[in-house]
Amino acid sequence: MHLRTCRRPSTLLADPTDEEAAMADAVGTAVARTDGQLVAYYQPGGTKPLAAAHVSQITAAAAARAGELAALIDAAIAAAAADAA
Repeated sequence: MHLRTCRRPSTLLADPTDEEAAMADAVGTAVARTDGQLVAYYQPGGTKPLAAAHVSQITAAAAARAGELAALIDAAIAAAAADAA
């Protein structure tokens, strides 16, 4: 699961719209597995690099979101299987 973020001067936005990302001074994307393991981090540019503390916040949020999304997917699959039975 991935989480795209941007920073507008001191605020981190999760999953920003294209318009929000265009106004940001930095954008980064973290990819994490459902066990919280960071798979990749990408920062395509911006006017300022993200601070290490922001990168840590982004990777932690991506790991948490991966677990949340996996649980939603598992619940949907279980519901579909129950409906089919």
